[in-house]
Amino acid sequence: MYFERKLNFNINKIARNNLIKEYRRWVIMTVILNFFCLSNIYGQEKTDTITSVSNNVIFFKDVEVPPTFSECDRWEEICEIRNCFERSILERIKKHIRNGFAKENKEVVRTLRVALTFEISDTGAFEKIEIKGEDEVLNKYIKQAIATNSKILPGKNKGSNVSVLYSLKIKLIPRERDDADLEDKNLFFIREDLGDIEVVDTSKYPYALHPDCLETGEKEKDKKCSSYKIRKFVSENFDTRLGTELGLSGITRIYVNYKVTQCGNIIDIKARGPHPRLEKEAARVVKLLPKLKIINPQPNAGKQNITYNLPIAFFANQ
Repeated sequence: MYFERKLNFNINKIARNNLIKEYRRWVIMTVILNFFCLSNIYGQEKTDTITSVSNNVIFFKDVEVPPTFSECDRWEEICEIRNCFERSILERIKKHIRNGFAKENKEVVRTLRVALTFEISDTGAFEKIEIKGEDEVLNKYIKQAIATNSKILPGKNKGSNVSVLYSLKIKLIPRERDDADLEDKNLFFIREDLGDIEVVDTSKYPYALHPDCLETGEKEKDKKCSSYKIRKFVSENFDTRLGTELGLSGITRIYVNYKVTQCGNIIDIKARGPHPRLEKEAARVVKLLPKLKIINPQPNAGKQNITYNLPIAFFANQ
């Protein structure tokens, strides 16, 4: 009897152990299968990070080389070509809206919004224009601004021409007559509609930072550092001997105006001084400034350049 009970106990123990082993094996297999499933979902290696609408259409923000207008040929940087394209599109739209509204004597009495999309084909043609807006006249002239464009250099991806999808939202904002000349019939602003990401706080406006300055997060402090570095560079590189050669004496002043693109490049340098040679020298030195870093870049890919004024003063001995 004793041996029978012990035998039954051993049999039950073996069965229980086998059951535990089977349970453990089931748990392990479940974990392994789940791992492989999750790996397939999240761990696949991406062979192409470009976001495409179809096999041969790429979003503008993702295309490697954006479509290029003739006025953007001077740029080699992709960043500048991209921003130049967007500025060119917006300027063409503004021109057609203003001319069209003036022709039809149309007034803007409330804010008007419109959204548009179009493709630049792999041959550079503007196609598949879609306009969504509540004002038919506005829709007409925006479509006209896009449809009347000549072919441009198409976008490229991996060395091949591709079609590029571009989208834009625009709003027209009425302004008070006192803010404009009485003869101006275009009493409205034309802006890109950024929706909830409109820049309202002026402290968040973009500004240029000299590469030798550390970004502190304090706009005025950063600008002070940049101003010091730029003035120091100009004073070290400006040929002050020109003043003596030109027969000048005392303090000589030159005023320089320039723009910084949203990619950090200095463009459109204009100088005003007592002699053309001094103006040329001032422009030469400013052009030598290093590429600047843009803080708080505009969310609309930087369509507007930042304007700066730089006074240069030196003492000339007769």
